[in-house]
Amino acid sequence: MEMARIAYSAKAEGENIARGKANELPISPKHAIEIANFIRHRRVNDAIADLGDVAASERRSRSGTSTGTWRTSADSPATGTQEGTR
Repeated sequence: MEMARIAYSAKAEGENIARGKANELPISPKHAIEIANFIRHRRVNDAIADLGDVAASERRSRSGTSTGTWRTSADSPATGTQEGTR
């Protein structure tokens, strides 16, 4: 059985163009769109560096060494929810 070929809908050429495509990744479409919007209109090296900074920040925050402050429900005005600021 031959796999289906999936092609790009628009033909884009040039040195300022970057394209990427992936199938069956464990990421939500919403997160994929947010990442694409984050790196859109950036130079490739800048986008790679910025994504690396975000990944490092996520690793720090998960290990408990984040420098961000977290407001508790007592700090939040009448909503009773926690809001994080980084």
